[in-house]
Amino acid sequence: MTASLADIRAIGVCCPLGMSLKETATSYQNGVRNFVKSSDVIGPDGLPVRIAPVFAFNEPRNFELRLQRLFETAADDVKSQLPQKTVAADLRLIVPDWFMENPLREPLQNWILEQFGTWIRTVTFLSGKETIFLAELARALQSVSEENSSDCFVGALDSLMHAELIDILTLQDRLLTKDNPHGVIPGEGAVIAYVAQVDPGTEGALGTVLAAYRGYEEESFRKPIGVLGRGLAKPLALALRDVLPDRFMVNLNGERWRSEDISVALSASQPLPDHLAADFETPPLYCGECGVVTDAIMAALSLVPPPDTLSNVSSKSVITHIAISQRSGLRCVGIIERYVAENPV
Repeated sequence: MTASLADIRAIGVCCPLGMSLKETATSYQNGVRNFVKSSDVIGPDGLPVRIAPVFAFNEPRNFELRLQRLFETAADDVKSQLPQKTVAADLRLIVPDWFMENPLREPLQNWILEQFGTWIRTVTFLSGKETIFLAELARALQSVSEENSSDCFVGALDSLMHAELIDILTLQDRLLTKDNPHGVIPGEGAVIAYVAQVDPGTEGALGTVLAAYRGYEEESFRKPIGVLGRGLAKPLALALRDVLPDRFMVNLNGERWRSEDISVALSASQPLPDHLAADFETPPLYCGECGVVTDAIMAALSLVPPPDTLSNVSSKSVITHIAISQRSGLRCVGIIERYVAENPV
């Protein structure tokens, strides 16, 4: 899937690294990790659980209100980046698979339309088990490029700050504890991107998705018969065939199987430039495991300068490859171009 004639005009972010794109970029550039040990959550080892919250674990205690606050913060951020004359557009919102049939779904949809109806026309929920943010963002850019729509929003919303969800991580042996050094640090967040065609010469466009290649891993990460990585190897090879990146991101989050997955994929692909192969970017190790929002946060970070940015950037764009591996088996490698000269962050 390719998309090159439309632009990402704005992107609102709410995540453990910050409550706006600007705050998130600054935290990431400075190597900040917003990890806390919360006495509100006790792990299976009897110790407080390390988490990456945006808001304190029990503030708010109401999970529905928590989702609303996450969405509202990201929505306010993206709205602050848009021209005042922006008209209402459709929103495609990725949520965790369990949310698709949950009683909270309809109230959240109604709340979004009531609170943001002047610039969000419709809300379509998408399961994070069936698609990912990078693919939907590429699809939206392609649709706008082909003039099927003039503009649209693509978002992702998720939170693991709920006792039942923490318990599920524990039962799946995914939670980082004293006895499980390969576990995850639960996080949360919301990201909303606005896609539109921007007139040539108009300032403000952040970048675009040049391509998003999807794959699927047939091996079970729980009981693999062979090696993991073949499902990611094909889209990664296609992405590296198109263009070598200036930045390379992967969603390593502490789980051991992800290391095998990306290692096999890299060994089967065209070599990365030496400096990238030696030290690629792993945003989840800074912001925690944020569920379906994780790759959306990575996409947002690809649109701002990385921690090691040189002061004399001469190129007018920076190419980032983002490699995503989902527990469902979905794989995707996205190619994002950041417009250096026009980036306001």
